[in-house]
Amino acid sequence: MNSERIPDNNSDLSAEYQKFKEGKSISHTLGVIGGSSEEDLSSQKNLLIEGCKLIQTKIGNFGIISGGTRKGVPDLALDIGRELGIPTIGVFPQEKAKYVASEKIDFAIPVPSQLLSQVTWGIETSTLVSIPDVFILIGGEWGTLTEVSMIMKRNNSLVRHGIPPVPLISLAGSGKLADSLEQIIQIFPTSPGSHFRVDNSNRLAEIVIKYLVERR
Repeated sequence: MNSERIPDNNSDLSAEYQKFKEGKSISHTLGVIGGSSEEDLSSQKNLLIEGCKLIQTKIGNFGIISGGTRKGVPDLALDIGRELGIPTIGVFPQEKAKYVASEKIDFAIPVPSQLLSQVTWGIETSTLVSIPDVFILIGGEWGTLTEVSMIMKRNNSLVRHGIPPVPLISLAGSGKLADSLEQIIQIFPTSPGSHFRVDNSNRLAEIVIKYLVERR
């Protein structure tokens, strides 16, 4: 597993998170990113459920991380976690806690406002993208594009230090950013292994399992 985790500027929260993972026997975490405005996610939900089941059979317990909101992709991730008994982790702006589906989150990571910034949504991005071992991208708009950019920057840093990049897996057919990212990558090339595009649960599970098993 990567040593990059919750930033050390909040040692108490970091200690609580480590204790939470140990208590839930979480060896890996899967980040699910995408817009909170996405509506019909039924086909993506079915694909993710089947994929997560396959992943569970191979690597055991893992955690699902999302933005934790009550709508769109973050909410979908939480619902899948609850349905399959997978521990859920929500990373969100502290000032926007009222929009968070706290009843579906097993471990909350509220991110405080930044100094001299009036921006609220997005301040959690650096924390959100530093935790998961693998990412799944569904749809996505401007906010998600920021997350993807930071994931790729993280991967550049990992590769420079001789560490394999963290896979970002786009679900084909989910629209918007997920179906456009390969065009962006043609302009801004990424390290091999940084991005995959899949349209079925077997391929999704294959990529995740291969990466996590090799990282053990």
